[in-house]
Amino acid sequence: MNGKVTGILLAGGKSSRFGKPKAFAKLNNEPFYKRALRALHACCDGIVIVTKEDLIDHFDLEGVPLITDDDRFKGQGPLAGIYSVMKEYDSHIYVVVPCDTPFVDANVTTELVKYALSVPHAAAVVPEIEGRKHPLVAVYKRGCIPVLERLLKEKNNKVRALLDKVQTVYVTENDINVSPQCFININSQEEYRTYIDGKEMENDGE
Repeated sequence: MNGKVTGILLAGGKSSRFGKPKAFAKLNNEPFYKRALRALHACCDGIVIVTKEDLIDHFDLEGVPLITDDDRFKGQGPLAGIYSVMKEYDSHIYVVVPCDTPFVDANVTTELVKYALSVPHAAAVVPEIEGRKHPLVAVYKRGCIPVLERLLKEKNNKVRALLDKVQTVYVTENDINVSPQCFININSQEEYRTYIDGKEMENDGE
């Protein structure tokens, strides 16, 4: 995969609060991971799913590679996943989407890529919507690799640490045309009932 834009679907989290892998939870009978893939397909030359070994066989898809974290950094969270894809798949821009944001759509990813291309000096482009930063629905450039590797070797796996050490541009509703709903992430069964069950009931009534 040597395209200019590569999508990274993060699907290897512990999902401890949710109680089961969130990638396979559903909205309108569609798994969260397939919704994320659709959003990434709109702007990416290729997509890679980074997950855990015991989940690989549960994904129902063709033509999308699945990898696990670099052996040196297994279990170090999203930074390990992002680094592992960057290390194996050469690209200029990487669009990151986690599996637990089922409302992310093609407009979000496309807007982020367009903005990232307009700011060549930026190593990271992160949405800040309604005052809240969303570093896991964001764009990172290949120049982040050395910083990622250094942080992971130091066991510093906080996403904020990466953003503090690279040239990061934050984009707001004034910069990109996106809906705040797209950034809702589902961490618990209670949130699932609030955001997903309610949305499905709305759709049934349309």
